[in-house]
Amino acid sequence: MNRAQRLQLLFAGDEDLLQLDTHLARPTNSDNLKADFTEKAGEDTLKDIEPVDGGPLPHLQPQTLMANLPPSASKIPEWELRRAYVPAKALPKFPYKYVFPYGRELSRKVARAYFDGGRVWQRVWEIYHLPLPGEKYLLLVPALQVKQLLDEINHDFDCDLALLTSQKGLVLSFNDDDGTPQPVRLGLIEDREGLYQMEQQIRQATKSQSDWMKTCSPAGLRAFQKKAYDALMTFKRGSSKSKGQSGGFDAVFASSGELTRTLRKIQSYLGLQQLPPQKPSPPESADTSACAPLEVNREENDVTPVFYSIDVEWNERNSHQITEIGISILDTRDLRSLSPGPHGDNWAQLIRSVHLRVAEYKSFCNTRFVRGCPHLFLFGKSEFVPERRIGRRVDDFFAPPSGDAERHIGASPPAQKAQKEPARKMILVGHSPDGDVNLLAQRSRVFQTFLSEGSIFLETLDTQQLYRHLRKEPHQRSLEHVLHSLGIEPRCLHNAGNDARYTMEALIRIAWDFAE
Repeated sequence: MNRAQRLQLLFAGDEDLLQLDTHLARPTNSDNLKADFTEKAGEDTLKDIEPVDGGPLPHLQPQTLMANLPPSASKIPEWELRRAYVPAKALPKFPYKYVFPYGRELSRKVARAYFDGGRVWQRVWEIYHLPLPGEKYLLLVPALQVKQLLDEINHDFDCDLALLTSQKGLVLSFNDDDGTPQPVRLGLIEDREGLYQMEQQIRQATKSQSDWMKTCSPAGLRAFQKKAYDALMTFKRGSSKSKGQSGGFDAVFASSGELTRTLRKIQSYLGLQQLPPQKPSPPESADTSACAPLEVNREENDVTPVFYSIDVEWNERNSHQITEIGISILDTRDLRSLSPGPHGDNWAQLIRSVHLRVAEYKSFCNTRFVRGCPHLFLFGKSEFVPERRIGRRVDDFFAPPSGDAERHIGASPPAQKAQKEPARKMILVGHSPDGDVNLLAQRSRVFQTFLSEGSIFLETLDTQQLYRHLRKEPHQRSLEHVLHSLGIEPRCLHNAGNDARYTMEALIRIAWDFAE
């Protein structure tokens, strides 16, 4: 096997490796390229750039490193850092997450000298507190202090580390005029114990107030949510697809009061009303009165939105390759004349489900991290769509409905009929849906617009957050756990169509249990 074949084998099935920047300067002409890859030179080059564990080049000079950074990775100027902050808990991870691209050996030396064993806290830090709704917070340090630390490291190791524009969520700037919270100075610390004591003070303090959210503009709120989420992800372990972990903007802002109000609105949309206490039923009728406390009560002029639940599956080795998309639709107008039945089971029968499979990946099935089953859609027939058309096909289902949502299963609504009635409200549902939304936004105009303007959906509901609030759970739960806890026995999970369907059923059960 020659060198080219070995490299092809290395990159097979993992296109992300091809995008990795090794910081090697490209030759400017083909003659130099040919000269560099003589047999002996090639062996020496491979020996240098392929460490045993696959890490990046360990001995590049600082000027070479900075010269080869991508255009988006420019240094943040000092004048911008004067009013900027860095998440305090991101500091211990700095050498492993942000120095490592400069070289494995440099990362190890910097970590050993300045960060490991709590060394990063053995200097004077000015600590700030950024309050977030939902009793959450961020501890921040001034970005200029971090720059001073990096300057010391650069002097000691003859390197050129810096705070860069490409380091997502690491450097935070705040606008005094947008109505969102601003960092509050707490004081100075000189060791890790001081940081711990400040954290305890924050946890014992008055709960964060979220009144600003009522007056803040939607654009300002969304920008603040994204900023806070990106900052949290600089030091938290998480995956946009992991159904059992905290995920997305809603996880940052999910306060108890807001979730209670959200559940009440869902109850109103569905028409569930809790009746006043009644006299106890005779013992012999106990088995038939389980659903007696609830009834449907919706006036004609109430909002009757259409619920859309989504789920996306992708190649577990390449997140850019979407393999399946599941969409389920529940039209609240269909519920007007139908009794919900025990736990809303009658309403669950009215959910209409779609399973889209990308034709190019029809033979692919995830097996390493999850056990996929793309061929086992339980609620209809799967539809195969070419990858180039998958975004437009998704958009067909999310064209704002003006009448019955049923016609959106399979085709976009006729334009003429859409003019006869005002567009109805749509509500997006998902189980930790942010990762799915971001993937769909890369292909779907509807979701691109949603991320940029936020005006497509009346609300976005996360069943992971709603269930956690309903059951007072300390941790986020996977979809499978939620379903079993709610009395739903799922089959063939990790099929996008099935997951979207079960997510909608979970929403109905959550609303039912909350109303009871």
